[in-house]
Amino acid sequence: MSGFVKRILAFGLSVVLAGPTLSQELGALARFEKGAVQDRWGGSELRLEISQGVPWRLFMLSNPNRLVMDFREVQWGNADTAGLDNSDRIAGIRIGGYRPGWSRLVADLSEPLIVESAELVTDTSDGSATITVLLEPVDQASFDLTAGAPRDPRWDLPAAAIVNAVPSRDPDRVSVVLDPGHGGIDPGAERDGITEADLMLTFGLELQDVLRRAGGFDVRLTRDGDYFVSLEARVAAARNAGADVFISLHADALAEGEARGAAVYVLSDEASDAASAALAERHNRDDLLA
Repeated sequence: MSGFVKRILAFGLSVVLAGPTLSQELGALARFEKGAVQDRWGGSELRLEISQGVPWRLFMLSNPNRLVMDFREVQWGNADTAGLDNSDRIAGIRIGGYRPGWSRLVADLSEPLIVESAELVTDTSDGSATITVLLEPVDQASFDLTAGAPRDPRWDLPAAAIVNAVPSRDPDRVSVVLDPGHGGIDPGAERDGITEADLMLTFGLELQDVLRRAGGFDVRLTRDGDYFVSLEARVAAARNAGADVFISLHADALAEGEARGAAVYVLSDEASDAASAALAERHNRDDLLA
């Protein structure tokens, strides 16, 4: 990671912490008010207005090129992103939960851009804050030199530790980990305003209650809210729980518009058909978003 990116990562926190003391505690729930993206001569400007200053960070990722911004405790709600689609250099913006307590903005770049400057300015009268990021065009080689996630892009994984044997438990009880797919910045399949992430979370919570009432099951979920969980963290949660059964919950939206029964996928080292490729691409999207 370049020194410039490191300075930007530290900058986001230092500006907030250096600001005046506000009536609201730093890190308390802030609200997104509005935002705008504008192309200007020689670059683009991204501006976000929130109800109070919060810790934040930004960095660039390649393959595909994108700008990533993380915010501590910002409530996006039904954010009006109409002002965020006025750029020829930014192809699209996604906003959503990334992990408990953090939300993420991902801006897909139509061309290589690097951060010229980034700042958070707090209004001393009401505590509201404006984040302004100026981007300038570069060639792909220069972009690649600045791209890179801070520390670990799988942020939600536990720290490395010595693995101990799973403690013994009641042989008459079954440990089950339910894994509602997608979440946060990755809504999954969508149809008629319903997202796969919300549907599977509701189903997972109901299935958890059913199994607990049935008796003989110890049940937990990999996520209990609308936030992103990486594929690695989902598997780690099951292993840490010593689960006998790990059930990943998904609901596909079919182009034909009709679905009955269950879809069963079987691992194969030799599979190379179009359907297998499409399935792999869809589920690899989780890691792309992270």
